[in-house]
Amino acid sequence: MTTNFSTMSSGVYQIVNLIDPAKFYIGSAVNLRKRRSHHWSSLRHGRHSNNHLQHAWDLYGSDAFDFEPLIICGPEEAVVIEQGLLDKLHPHYNISKDAQVGLPSALGLKRSKETRQRMSGVRKGMKLSDEHRRNISRAKRGG
Repeated sequence: MTTNFSTMSSGVYQIVNLIDPAKFYIGSAVNLRKRRSHHWSSLRHGRHSNNHLQHAWDLYGSDAFDFEPLIICGPEEAVVIEQGLLDKLHPHYNISKDAQVGLPSALGLKRSKETRQRMSGVRKGMKLSDEHRRNISRAKRGG
């Protein structure tokens, strides 16, 4: 399906499973066209960060999914609208039910190389509890 939105449109979108339309993903983006391209590239190469969506893509194939802009709006509004839809619709493919997760990069914030290195260094020194590691493992398996 041809998606009809300008190259710089920001807003809220869904990725819908055309075989089982009750299963979908809700997201927001500063640039919808770029976001669609990023999702499709990651899914085609089998490295999408959302294991639920990747598994379904692998199972049903690319023709079974469609990227549909729902609302064209500013980035700040999009996050609020996305959260409302997550709360109301409980989309099957969304792992996180919090629209704020990953937000700085989602809103186009560019971090300096020094900041990225510092953040990486902090994460490398983190010790995760056994429970936290089990939760991460379970989420990656789709459970």
